[in-house]
Amino acid sequence: AARLFFDDLTEHLTAAGFIANPYDPCVMNKTIDGSQCTIAWHVDDIKISHKKQSVLEDVLSYLQERYGELSITRGTKHTFVGMDLEFKNGRVEIAMQSYLQEAIEAFPEEIAAKVASPASDHLYTVNKNGKRLPEDRRECFHHIVAKLLFVATRARPDLQPTISFLTSRCTVADEDDWKKLKRLLCYIKDTIDLKLTLRANASNIVMWWADAAFAVRDDFKSQSGRGMSLGTGMIQCKSHKQSTTENSSTTAELVSSSDALIMIIWTSNFLKAQGYPVEDTILFQDNMSAIKLEKNGRQSSGKRTRHLNIKHFFIKDRVDAGELNIKHCGTEDMVADYFTKPLQGEKFRRFRDLILGIKDIDSTDQIRSVL
Repeated sequence: AARLFFDDLTEHLTAAGFIANPYDPCVMNKTIDGSQCTIAWHVDDIKISHKKQSVLEDVLSYLQERYGELSITRGTKHTFVGMDLEFKNGRVEIAMQSYLQEAIEAFPEEIAAKVASPASDHLYTVNKNGKRLPEDRRECFHHIVAKLLFVATRARPDLQPTISFLTSRCTVADEDDWKKLKRLLCYIKDTIDLKLTLRANASNIVMWWADAAFAVRDDFKSQSGRGMSLGTGMIQCKSHKQSTTENSSTTAELVSSSDALIMIIWTSNFLKAQGYPVEDTILFQDNMSAIKLEKNGRQSSGKRTRHLNIKHFFIKDRVDAGELNIKHCGTEDMVADYFTKPLQGEKFRRFRDLILGIKDIDSTDQIRSVL
């Protein structure tokens, strides 16, 4: 049914002069009265934007002629794909408090402890002799983690490092994992009103950060982290375990940036197709050896990196083609470090506030020097 609706809606909008973004067929655009009208949808949840309300009403009437009476919300507040969106002062706030509250209520124990961060320093530690959860508690664990994963990838990226680990434990969860989930829920209860705030500044520069924590997982694999911003808040973030075991922090960082490259290229192409004038795409990294490999390829490869697969040097081609600009970023300013390990204290709070848009990323000294 979803595919049939997609085909029908695409055909209907194409007949009205809308053109699909070649990098996302669920986004279509048309210039009306001198401004772009954009329609984006997920299954049958549709969002329409234009500067003029009269244009929006005309588009809605056109859709209702085909699909009958629609459930419509107008104004600055909307719910789209589970996200509560509020547009104000050139920014958009994204919240999913109801999902977080459901996760808290689904946990069968009292959530009362006060914690300062989502996870303790030993998040990645796995007790090989840990007592497995009985099946009913394991299913409860799996259900809550899945719900939190849905939220973390949309409105609460500050939860991603902890969720990245917990999702890897759903089929083998033990008592330690249960305690880690409980701590995360305690943090969520104390911060349930936090929102993700996004804003694009006037520089037209797409900024990315990529980092890796070397051999921190129990099988000695590294943890990758990345994030992207246009000025305030991180629009696209990811925290994940690397699929290969690396022999140095340099190769781990190279793998992290290589894995991020697909989204880096796609994002720039998508924005350009939407009419966003991308002036530059910058990737910030804090490992100079990795940066040399990415800029020079095999020429900068030594004894400890000569084994690397050619796919990890694809990034050099993008640099040579002028599609990507790699810049060094000091470790203390590497925001993507947040997604590689459970940070604590002042550094945790500082990076979290930048990621969630509580503070503007482009107001930092590091970014002001670039812009």
